[in-house]
Amino acid sequence: MTTFSPVSNAIHVIIRTTSNMNVAYPEGSDDKNHTLTCKKKVRGSNIPYFPSNGLRGRMRRFIAKRILDTLTETQGAIPTDIYLGLQSGSSHTQPDKANSSVEEVVRACEHPYMGVFGGGSRMLESRYAISDINPILEETLDAGVVQAPNGLLQDIVDSQVIGSGDGVSMLKAYQILEKRSFIKIDDIVRGKNLVDVSEKVEGGVEAITAHLESVSDNQSARKEQKKSGGDVAKKLTLSNMLGVESICAGVDMHFRIDVSPDLTEAQVGVILLALEDLANQNYLGGWGRTGFGRFSVKALVADLPSFDIEETVTEGMYEGEVFSVASDTLTELTKAGKDALLSVERDEIIDYFTPRSEAKKSGKAKQKA
Repeated sequence: MTTFSPVSNAIHVIIRTTSNMNVAYPEGSDDKNHTLTCKKKVRGSNIPYFPSNGLRGRMRRFIAKRILDTLTETQGAIPTDIYLGLQSGSSHTQPDKANSSVEEVVRACEHPYMGVFGGGSRMLESRYAISDINPILEETLDAGVVQAPNGLLQDIVDSQVIGSGDGVSMLKAYQILEKRSFIKIDDIVRGKNLVDVSEKVEGGVEAITAHLESVSDNQSARKEQKKSGGDVAKKLTLSNMLGVESICAGVDMHFRIDVSPDLTEAQVGVILLALEDLANQNYLGGWGRTGFGRFSVKALVADLPSFDIEETVTEGMYEGEVFSVASDTLTELTKAGKDALLSVERDEIIDYFTPRSEAKKSGKAKQKA
């Protein structure tokens, strides 16, 4: 369970989709077999979003990778279950029945990984929270779904006025969605380069003819089976029409990270490093093979009164396509975070993700040896 004091310590991030974004979910298709994108109900509207749990997993994995890249070079490889624990937060299907000792809890609070993300065999507390990535719209602001400094958002909302005179309206959630179709073709059925194909496939013209006849027979059989209401044979041709619903390119979205006020500067720096990795990976959702999921960071606001930091960054965050927090104050935090990650000890990480019962067995085995 993540708990925070009444003092607000938050990092706000505004991104803009630079390509379409689809976030798939189980059973997420309509009656036309379009792959739908995640939505949530807000005052009766279906609001598309990217779920916070996906962000938390990415943030954890980015920092796990930073740790492993240096730790394994200097201290050796780690066991498979510990690797999985760093990636997911837990190395076992059930939490350790033994409680954390006071010493472990205090030690973990200062740790650059465990003190931020928590987890481990004894499920140490996470000390940050992250919201969904929500579109910035008048309706999401009014409903409190997007919570950020007003000055950061007002210009965006003001630019969403549609029409003029009596026909003025505000941009709605359904207007930032589109459905796009992708066609998969059967080159032989389409008759593409059949002379060349006949020279490349075993059986040549006879094989091509057999394929065309089987596809034709299959199509006829499927039509008859559909008419009669019986079981329909499996489709043999590769030709297919795929539909995908997605958030349009050019949509401004917001998420916030709330951090516990007793985090160290290095731990806040670790969170900022994860943000940099997220922006530089530049890929959210699915259908990346078609260029989906791209975005750019438009603004970063660090409202961290516990650290006497109130910083807004809107320029200089990209050098070419490489993103950084681009602020002297915040860069000092990321430097502290990098140094702290370099100090992570292999044996300590293994201990956090090892149940006490297993540690005792291992200790006894070593004594016998």
